[in-house]
Amino acid sequence: MHQVQIASMNYVRNVHEYLGHEPDAWIVARRLGLEVVMGDTSELNGNVITLARDDYYGRRAQRVLRHEIAHYLLQLSGCEDQILWLQGSHEEALPTLENLCYHASLILQIPKPLLWQAHAELGNTPQAIVRIAELSGASVVDALHRWVYSEVGAKRAAWIVRNGLVIEAASANLWLPFWRYSEVNEYELPNVQLHSLDRRETLGMVLGGI
Repeated sequence: MHQVQIASMNYVRNVHEYLGHEPDAWIVARRLGLEVVMGDTSELNGNVITLARDDYYGRRAQRVLRHEIAHYLLQLSGCEDQILWLQGSHEEALPTLENLCYHASLILQIPKPLLWQAHAELGNTPQAIVRIAELSGASVVDALHRWVYSEVGAKRAAWIVRNGLVIEAASANLWLPFWRYSEVNEYELPNVQLHSLDRRETLGMVLGGI
């Protein structure tokens, strides 16, 4: 399963690179030959993406459209069929597919050149994650996830703490002694970099392990 997931993300990266890392989801859809129409619910049917009225005209349009494009690319790559076969049913596979589409949509919003720019400016630091959010228009939470999973095999993690409570966390190839909704005051964490987002929230990250 892990190899299928990696292959699906590589496919999305390669397609987006072929499209010149185009940031506008409407242009990406058009260049992929997808028709975007308005309807009752947001969904993908073949090469037609239907967006609900609120999604079509609202602020969520780019985000929802990227998510449906991600579904299309997973189907096109053959990875969706492999996941369905491995997990036995659409119901069992749905959480995996939705999670992959989330990460694929982040690749479409935050491509590699943008990650490189943030790294060139600020290195592997919490400030670089904030910079990724600024450059892409993504939330800090989405930028956090994109950074953590951007390098296959890399050992890294990042999290956001609000008033001593972890409200978001992501980890790749290393163990964290806490997760979402954990209180972190009791943990002493070496090798950690911290950055205050505001008076209540702190962004933390670690490379290589704790």
